[in-house]
Amino acid sequence: MADPISWLVLEPGHKTLTTDGEELGTVKEVLGDAVADIFDGLLVTTGALGIDEKYVPAELVDTIDSEAVHLTISAAESDRLGELTPPGDDT
Repeated sequence: MADPISWLVLEPGHKTLTTDGEELGTVKEVLGDAVADIFDGLLVTTGALGIDEKYVPAELVDTIDSEAVHLTISAAESDRLGELTPPGDDT
């Protein structure tokens, strides 16, 4: 089993896994306020070319370890992530 890590040390390139073990993609950006220790979520690059992005809110992150970010949703449920936008994103 991999060692747990804090969202504060999570870096781009870390893989994200759904509850059924499927890889959603890789972390592009960690969103939050490090000073206030408020974790908002992740921007994850997805797709074969890694050019699509999905926002994963913090409440859908189960655990973070040295190998992966483990989500609380299945691969099938991850389709709904396309409907979500990061905090402060007006697009």
